[in-house]
Amino acid sequence: MLYDALDIGGVTRGERRRAFGRGERARAGRRLAVASALFGVLRAGDPIPAYRLSGNTVLPGIGGLRPLWHKELGKTLSTVDDLVLDLRSGPYANLAKIPHAVTVTVVSEDAAGRRSTISHFNKAYKGALAAVLAKAPREPASVRSVLALATKAGLRLERTGERSLELVVK
Repeated sequence: MLYDALDIGGVTRGERRRAFGRGERARAGRRLAVASALFGVLRAGDPIPAYRLSGNTVLPGIGGLRPLWHKELGKTLSTVDDLVLDLRSGPYANLAKIPHAVTVTVVSEDAAGRRSTISHFNKAYKGALAAVLAKAPREPASVRSVLALATKAGLRLERTGERSLELVVK
């Protein structure tokens, strides 16, 4: 769902080159990391085989994946010092934390203003946000610029804490 929402086929040639092209200039290749239960953290363009393993998998004789990944992923993710939007779902976020990351939660809002967390289409909405950021003319350097880009694209993204955002959907 997340990859479908990125809509790589629906971007202009310039957007595709800037965000998804090859080399150092391709923003998504340089800045978009993907959490994998089997491979850890990958770059957007890293080739991997098809597999069936999720962040909450329990392996016979081994148990959950968190003890296997926590130390190594934690070490790797702790080196990131730029603005990081953590779009991972709960099972992947539980594998290791990203210090200083800004988390994004997808919520629905009813007519009375009550919000509830979205789980089923979570990846699709986060993919739409990732697409907005990948296609932006300039890479956002602050939460404020992320909020502005989302608003301009018609997404309702709100700051709910120093390091947390909510993507509000109807």
